Formats: sequence, C-alpha cells, structure tokens
Amino acid sequence: MATHRQQSFIAQVDTPRLPLHFLETLTGGPVRITQARTGGGLFSGRPQQRDDSHLLGHQPSETAAELLLLYFRSTDDGYALYVRTPGAHFGKCLGMDTHEDLERYAGGAIGAFAPDSHAPLKVNLMGAKGPMQLLDFKSDSLIIHLQDRRSGQTWHRYRRHDAPHLYIGAKGGEALPLRLRITERNAAYLSNPDEV
Repeated sequence: MATHRQQSFIAQVDTPRLPLHFLETLTGGPVRITQARTGGGLFSGRPQQRDDSHLLGHQPSETAAELLLLYFRSTDDGYALYVRTPGAHFGKCLGMDTHEDLERYAGGAIGAFAPDSHAPLKVNLMGAKGPMQLLDFKSDSLIIHLQDRRSGQTWHRYRRHDAPHLYIGAKGGEALPLRLRITERNAAYLSNPDEV
C-alpha cells in the first residue's frame, strides 16, 4: 500500500479557458470590497471594507503570468491543498472563507489561510470514472474536477452580489474543469521533508 508521501504531488493548476489564481495576482494589487452596513433596509453606519485579495478567482487577467502551484497532500480523508506559488501565500493552506457575508450570500469562497487559523480544505480528485489518486494518473497532465469532501460539491465559479470578480466556491454550481501539470511526484510535506 502506498504511503501518503508516495500519493502526494505538486502541480501547476489552471483551467482551459481563463486564469485561476488569487484575486490580487489576477488584478495586480489588493482587492478590497466596500460593504455598506445596513439594517432594516436603511443605511446605518460607515461603509466597511473586506479584503478579498487572498481568495481564488477565475477571470481574465493581464498580470497573472505564473500559474498557480499547489501541493496536493494525501491524507486519510482526501487531499489537503497547500500553496507552493512563491510569494505572500507560500506555505498557506487552501481553506473555506468563513466571513459571515460570504457564508450567507455565496456559501463560502476558497482562499489561502495560515494553517494555524484554518483547517485545510480536503478534496477528492474526480476523473471521468470517479475519485482518483496520484498512482492512478497515467500522465503528468490531466483534466479533473475537485470535490469538497465535507459538502460533496465540486469546485465552481460564482459572482458575489457586492463584487465584480469571479470567485471559486464548493457549495453547488457547475463543476469547473481544472488542468493539472504535475511538476513533482512523491512530494514531501514542508514540515517533514525526510518522510518516507
């Protein structure tokens, strides 16, 4: 039986049509969304800003030259995802944003979070015949869907009511096909580089 390290890998992730990356990379700078505070249909208070820079987006970009690089860590409960793209999010896990408005309006968005503040999102790699693991891949380049283990829903893109961007979520919607280009097989966890 294969070990977790033998089933873990690092891959470039994109889609056949549009770039997939963090919103700050796609837009070339911080992404702050202004929210009006309302109550009972009336404006009440100063507008608040929400920072969405760390959330995944799927939209045209003139600045996103590098592909998103992720570490797919095999676990007993599916694959946990960690960022390997150099920069501000390197080493962070991909998790579900728990911002109250995101939960209420869109069911949560997927983004980069420090592992000590968020649990990594666990996913199934879904091929044409169902769940797959690294040893099932006949090639280092393939198209898959990612399925959230908790909700059973596949990753999809959606638009928020208060923002012009296209976000990535996993709570219903048309499945987003993802293209993987594996750059390293048998990849070790950063905090345990000598594991077998």
